Amino acid sequence: MQASYNTVVFNTRFNDASVGSYQAFMQSLRRELSSGITSYDIPLLRKKSEAIKDKQFVYVRLENKNFKITFAVSTLNCYMIAYQVDAEKRCYFFKEAPPEAKTLLFKESTRRVNVNLSTNYNNLGNRENVNLGFKSLDNSLEAFKKFDSENPTNELRRILIVVSQMVAEAARSKYIQQKIEWKGFDSGFFPRGDILSYENKWEDISKAIQNSKDGSFPKIQLQNEDYSVRYVSKVADVKNDMALLLNIAA
Repeated sequence: MQASYNTVVFNTRFNDASVGSYQAFMQSLRRELSSGITSYDIPLLRKKSEAIKDKQFVYVRLENKNFKITFAVSTLNCYMIAYQVDAEKRCYFFKEAPPEAKTLLFKESTRRVNVNLSTNYNNLGNRENVNLGFKSLDNSLEAFKKFDSENPTNELRRILIVVSQMVAEAARSKYIQQKIEWKGFDSGFFPRGDILSYENKWEDISKAIQNSKDGSFPKIQLQNEDYSVRYVSKVADVKNDMALLLNIAA
């Protein structure tokens, strides 16, 4: 039986995007990513033994009136591992894509490219210099369509920073989602210490919550927007900001 992955769709057209449509998109994506198991009422991603073939990935299609770009997201860690230019059936796999992804995903594609790029932020560039917002997200679709190479460009790195944060990071973190809803319209915004530290410490926080004793864990350093340091040491300190946790049983 061939794997068939569910697709979550978001219309990026700036005049159509709204807080409500983005919230609905996030809710739908989280439903697809969640294992159905929780820790302190926070949903966990899947673990590999449970991610049977039709649940290991989910497709996220971003579209406007001119372009449709579909991304493949891992349900194990919420990483974006590949994308397809739908109209031309061209797909591009990043280094994070596991070997099986290259046979299971985008079966209809007629051009399949392995891009020499790992999508962790150390390889993509400085997030503080990349504008986040719904105009940036909408404009990224044309840039994804234009890219066609094994060799990454700076433009590809930049648009991956936009999509990774507005899709994957926002799916993991209610805090990031809400910041995008608040500041992502009009001219957008540049992420600062609060967002960057939540992104950098998501795995640490996930592990700390699941290993916590009576809701307490060894303190983790985060930052406020102005880069001042703050520490968290209780599930209650971060619970309202977390939407999905890495499943440490994975």
